[in-house]
Amino acid sequence: MRSAFSTLSIGLRALMAQQTALDTTAHNVANANTDGYTRQQVLMKAAPSTSLAINSGLAQAGNGVEVSTIRRMRDAFLDNQLRDQLAALGTWDTTKSNMEEIESIFNEPSDQGINALLGKMWASWHDLSANPGSYVARAAVVENSTVLASVIKRAATQLSDARTQADNDVTSKVSDVNTWLSQIASLNQQIQQLQVANDPGNDLRDQRDLLLDKLAKALKITYQEQTNGSVTVSVPVTASGVPATWDLVNGSSYALLIANSMSTITVDQDRNIATTADQATLAATDGELVGLQNLRDTTLDPSVTSSIAGKLDLFASTLITQLNTQFDLGYPKETDTSGLTGFFTGTGASDIAVRSDLVSNPNLLRAAAAQATVGGVAQP
Repeated sequence: MRSAFSTLSIGLRALMAQQTALDTTAHNVANANTDGYTRQQVLMKAAPSTSLAINSGLAQAGNGVEVSTIRRMRDAFLDNQLRDQLAALGTWDTTKSNMEEIESIFNEPSDQGINALLGKMWASWHDLSANPGSYVARAAVVENSTVLASVIKRAATQLSDARTQADNDVTSKVSDVNTWLSQIASLNQQIQQLQVANDPGNDLRDQRDLLLDKLAKALKITYQEQTNGSVTVSVPVTASGVPATWDLVNGSSYALLIANSMSTITVDQDRNIATTADQATLAATDGELVGLQNLRDTTLDPSVTSSIAGKLDLFASTLITQLNTQFDLGYPKETDTSGLTGFFTGTGASDIAVRSDLVSNPNLLRAAAAQATVGGVAQP
């Protein structure tokens, strides 16, 4: 026969279970605006029953309700799908924001853009061809060409600065990733310890999931939760020229990323930079880091002819070569004993400029068909 206190015990157990449910609801409301928080739900089950002896044998007497677990309302499948796309989002977000900045460098279309200034320069050359003896026409050619050259040179400088900034951004993002890897490893250890005590560590898992989201946007990763509650995070690498997959986080252990200036990113598994046996080149195909590397190594590298910087440099070098070739075929308005040749100086976008002699004296501009005599005027 059960004690009269059993009824009170059932009531107390029910109150405690419902109090846990109320506390969890309050916890959900309090964290409504917490970044990365996942709503939690209390699951209840019937408490283990008590066997009682009755006339016909034994019977099970109920003992009320108890909390089974507090689970997070989160879908692991959706998490995986989301993180699979976050890397691509990271690539294109980075590309978009930086291309907008590059667009502002060229300021096209506008009256001060390269296209408009190039048109003004050609127009002034056309005016000079119609009146080669005019000092005003000569000065206009020099002035418009000087403005064009300065805008091209400024654009090249800004593209170079943008490339340097992209390299600095790679270093900064690598530092962020290393911090996240360390934090994920630490959370792995804490969650493992809680899981031994049958505690899922919901809030710690929220923190880890938020870090995984950030990491997935920075570079394309694969990850797997282990039976002990920890997650293993992996990335593709090239080790000694061979494609492989290395762990960035495994339990409480984590790797170190090394940003090599204007070069690749190295994965160091034991975080000992002095040893290279456990180092490989990161071979991620998507993510913010990849977007920054593409910007630095493809879009803004002047040595890459298909890049924006490379095309600007090719345009400037072609302009210098072609205009100088035609310029040298003519003669100045005044007798020139210096042997001045070439309208532009420099070899590309970074150093293009109108010759200082011409800026000082537009009459030295070679626009005449014959050499002038001392005190005379060349005939067009």
